[in-house]
Amino acid sequence: MIFTFAYERTLDVKNRLQIPAPWRNEWEQSKERSVLYVCPGVRENTLSLYTEEYFEHRAGQIQTEYMDAPESLDFEQAFFAAVLRQELDGQGRITLPDELLRMVDLGKDVVLAGAKVRIDVWRKSDYESFRDRDMQKRWDTFRRYLRMPAPPAKE
Repeated sequence: MIFTFAYERTLDVKNRLQIPAPWRNEWEQSKERSVLYVCPGVRENTLSLYTEEYFEHRAGQIQTEYMDAPESLDFEQAFFAAVLRQELDGQGRITLPDELLRMVDLGKDVVLAGAKVRIDVWRKSDYESFRDRDMQKRWDTFRRYLRMPAPPAKE
């Protein structure tokens, strides 16, 4: 499943977050379970949401248990202890855990931004700053990545 577009949302008093209908509809059509893993974000002060299928696949690729470096143990214990599996409720919401909300200080007004394989949850003001910052540079980046050559075909 590919997540696109950005949607503004407001966390309710129970820290529930409404997942946008277009994404929920796509889940229903894909027959994938309506489950999200809530994780510390890829960007600082964000959360990232992954589908169950993608998160389990990606977690299997992270081979830290075979690394001898102490950082790999630190990563496993810190990252996976901060991840929560959430099923969407009947209204298409998930509850964001207090611990993660304290860690990223999102506030109540947020933006859910599609990021290909994940949904990034931003504080609204941070997302607006990011979105509006240096648009000419952003267009140059769009062109560079959209015109990137395809990898050679496998034989």
